[in-house]
Parts: sequence; structure tokens; C-alpha cells
Amino acid sequence: MRALDCDCGEHLEAADDEALTRKVQNHMEQSHPDTQLSEEEARSLVSDKAYTSDPQDEGMDVRGHSGA
Repeated sequence: MRALDCDCGEHLEAADDEALTRKVQNHMEQSHPDTQLSEEEARSLVSDKAYTSDPQDEGMDVRGHSGA
């Protein structure tokens, strides 16, 4: 599972980077409509900020950060 935390505090997850990119774009359109984000920019954001999340780690991502 791939995950990304928006600066607004929203936690986004998807099966892979492609699906996460679509989720990021949808989130931006719905929650931040005044911020224009191209598909290329969304891909770059996912590439830079996404991480692998394992639900069996009880809220801990691979970097050791808690989801709380």
C-alpha cells in the first residue's frame, strides 16, 4: 500500500503510485480547488512524498512514523 499525507492533514492511500496519483488529484480538486495541480505535478508529488504503508504495523509507516 502506498500512502501520502497532505499538508492539510488528510491521509491518502492507494494500492500503487498510479492509483495514489489519481487520489491526490481528486483530493486536490475536492479539498483545494483553488490550487491547480497537473498530472505531472501530482506524479512528482507522489514520487517525492509517498511512502509504503503496512497496515500490520499498527499505524506505523516504514519510516517509523505513527499515523497519529
